[in-house]
Amino acid sequence: MTNTSPTAPRRIRFLAVAALAVVTGLVGTGCSGAPVEQDSGGGAAQAAECVSDDECSGGFCSADGRCEAECSTNDECAPGEHCSASGVCQSTLEVPNQPSGNACAPSLAPISETVEVEVPVETIEEVVVTTEVSVTPTVMLLVDRSGSMAWKVDKNREDAPSGESRWDVVNEALFNAGDGLVKQLENDVAFGLVHYTDGGSSADTCVGFSQELDQLAFATGNYDNLAQLAGGLSPKSHGQTPTGESLEHAAAMLSSTTSEGQKHLILVTDGMPDTCDHPNADLDFGSAEHEAAKKLVVDAAGEGALSNVTVHVIGIGPDGTSTHFEEVATAGGGVFASARTDSGVYTAFASVLEDIRTETHVEEKTVTSIETRTETQLTCRLDISFANGADAARFATDGIVSTGGQEVDGALWRLNADGELELLGDACGEYLASGEAVTAALGCALEPVR
Repeated sequence: MTNTSPTAPRRIRFLAVAALAVVTGLVGTGCSGAPVEQDSGGGAAQAAECVSDDECSGGFCSADGRCEAECSTNDECAPGEHCSASGVCQSTLEVPNQPSGNACAPSLAPISETVEVEVPVETIEEVVVTTEVSVTPTVMLLVDRSGSMAWKVDKNREDAPSGESRWDVVNEALFNAGDGLVKQLENDVAFGLVHYTDGGSSADTCVGFSQELDQLAFATGNYDNLAQLAGGLSPKSHGQTPTGESLEHAAAMLSSTTSEGQKHLILVTDGMPDTCDHPNADLDFGSAEHEAAKKLVVDAAGEGALSNVTVHVIGIGPDGTSTHFEEVATAGGGVFASARTDSGVYTAFASVLEDIRTETHVEEKTVTSIETRTETQLTCRLDISFANGADAARFATDGIVSTGGQEVDGALWRLNADGELELLGDACGEYLASGEAVTAALGCALEPVR
């Protein structure tokens, strides 16, 4: 085999192990050992007298003092053995018609070209991929139903004509069948609706919510139910504004709801809050009860934010510009919008809902990436040639390979179909680096093995 390496070719020395490669005494083959007469069955016809096995040229010394053959036919030997001319079972490791001498001992053979083989190697890597996806947010509309919602939008303490009150303008902005914002966004947002007030001046308890409103589920495509619910209600005469307690209750409802996207609560109110215990706290500016009522609302918004509920505020009318509402929105992580005119109500809702509708959610997922690359693997191919001219590609059998006097791991060498010995991986690299001779003890079979 031609060596195309730029360096001078080295040679491999193959040594035969006697147990594997040497068979003696075959008639007609010229192997060593004295021939004996052979019977027609291929075994030996021995009749010499003896005292011990050493006096017999083959077989063994029997009890009656005569040399007896171990076998007379090949069938009497184990698999992989044959009956020799001297009547002894021997390993079948000879090539037929071989020339005289130790024909199974390989001669020196040149080292073939060292080849660099490109082999595919898969690298598996897990990476976190971040993507932005559109989601469906859930929105609770928490609307003040106190008595002042019957007033005109731009004036306090002045009742509005039918269809022009703060209540009517809010419902028109949200539920108008043509351009109402809930109608426009019902497929993009899961809406829910709650109105709040107390029991009126004659009541000694704070109702907060009606049972019908509490049971309204959040859903997309919910416009008809919401419009019907809101259209059947009106501001409660002398109703108060327990915003803090109402916000706590609504935020808890929203927090417990399963939602694909972010949860938002939009508080719609037109004045200062009072409480269930102090229904007139909104009128006593500067009092401890008044400050406590405001603080309760701010705290409720903050608690909502901690429960993943973003609280926004839309202030209606002249009192809707109060810094108190800004504080509530800030605590709730949301935005504040003021509406002092009829058109301003629609604009305030549109600005808050548009930001909510276009909300995106960042998703992270782990992706397994498989990259195929190539790397260089050294392969050393070494020619095998037997002294008797036997074709190593057909007759060479396994044995022992050593380099620098050290036996090579059987997994790091092989006999290939071309009659070559291959050193693989580390064995090849160590051989090239050391320059030590490679020796091998191989057998050659009686019958072809390839």
